[in-house]
Amino acid sequence: MAIAAFDGGQPVIQPGPCVPEILHGNTEAASTAFKAGHFVYLNAGAVTYYPGGDLPIAGIALADATNASPGTAEIPIQVIGPNNEVHIQVATSGDVLEAADTTCNVGVAYDTNASVAYPSYVDSSDVTAPCFVFLGPVKDAAGDSTTWGRFRLMGAETQVKAP
Repeated sequence: MAIAAFDGGQPVIQPGPCVPEILHGNTEAASTAFKAGHFVYLNAGAVTYYPGGDLPIAGIALADATNASPGTAEIPIQVIGPNNEVHIQVATSGDVLEAADTTCNVGVAYDTNASVAYPSYVDSSDVTAPCFVFLGPVKDAAGDSTTWGRFRLMGAETQVKAP
């Protein structure tokens, strides 16, 4: 099974001992505008853009929302479970990307946020409704800091439970 990889700052589930499940059969919600690679959650079974905050996360959308008519377009989801490592960009709530190793502390849980510029990111300034635990930074090929961090979703924040 292929692991999703997205450009443009979208979260990426990394290959590891626990291959992420692909969830099929859910259709997009009404008036939603997510893209492949954005965090999503299930609202009454309908795939909905994840705005950040206190909602549990289903995973990463593998297709763009069509916005054509709700309930007709199936949106596969790459499920994020607590055993998956996810690489996510780190920013403040003011949409300023930051080096993950200077703004996040290993073992601390942070909240997510969403904006037009960065639709799915970890908010290094928000630990009030945490969902992702920081495992460490993602370094570039030269070993330099990047705005990406390695994270694990907290079990209580996993919307789709493994069968």
